[in-house]
Amino acid sequence: MRLGENVAALGFPLSDVLSSSIKFTTGNVNALLGPGDDTRYLQISAPVQPGNSGGPLVDQSGAVVGVITGVLKSNAAGDSVTPQNVNFAIRANVLELFLQGRGISYETAAPSEPLAAADLAEKASLAVVQLLCYRKGNSPRQETAESDTATQPTTIEPFKPLRSLDNQDVIGFDYATVRNVSREECVSACRNDQRCRAATYNKPARFCFLKDNGALTVRNRDALGIVAADLAPGILQTDFVISAGRDQPGGDYQHLRPSDFVSCFAACATDLRCRSFAYVRAKNSCWLKDRVGATVPRKGVDLGVK
Repeated sequence: MRLGENVAALGFPLSDVLSSSIKFTTGNVNALLGPGDDTRYLQISAPVQPGNSGGPLVDQSGAVVGVITGVLKSNAAGDSVTPQNVNFAIRANVLELFLQGRGISYETAAPSEPLAAADLAEKASLAVVQLLCYRKGNSPRQETAESDTATQPTTIEPFKPLRSLDNQDVIGFDYATVRNVSREECVSACRNDQRCRAATYNKPARFCFLKDNGALTVRNRDALGIVAADLAPGILQTDFVISAGRDQPGGDYQHLRPSDFVSCFAACATDLRCRSFAYVRAKNSCWLKDRVGATVPRKGVDLGVK
């Protein structure tokens, strides 16, 4: 999106007061950042009301460029200021990251010729539906009044602070991966996911690994480590270098089995005698070594060297 570009918002605002039909409003992109310079959001002037949240923000050709998510409350701007049409939408690239992380397929569209407003409204409204939630035992009339109050857009919560560790790979459980993204998009994906506590971004591969924990890091010039600020003080940054598909014959002084990669890593990290370790994935087997020698290719083995 470009600053000043025309956009339209669709939804079912105030459906208990106004008509139950879909509503179409237009405006512009007022800022390319959200509150506090949050890169996940666009600021828009298209009027939105309770009932618009979750609805699409579209460009002039009808392509989804964001999801309506909130309005600026009057008290957020100070007692003497009444904000007008200061609204926010989650960017489409954040939506893409969300879908990719959950294995949900989607289609993209190249920019095309702008449509007249009436044609745009007709085209876009075919893809928008209203969702209502009813509590068991209540009538639709009662629940509509309650749900409008409960689902009013609010000011956006402050984003989760993260710390970046360049040339460090965070060791933790990968619960989701996102392909072909920039480092900024990887950071946004973790910040936007409540489960994410850490991430590793592979720079050459443009690959993002989202993790729900993290205990230590290893040196990797291809990696950017990302950790939640409150988790960062407990992260152990080590001088290990990890190589996948490599082994060092000889020097084995201890065999740990069964084991996982993190346990094998920790065993070597806390043993002064250990200079390197080899973890065999297929056998959940860990070999601790007291010397460092020449490496050889070996499929299915992860080699760690202090």
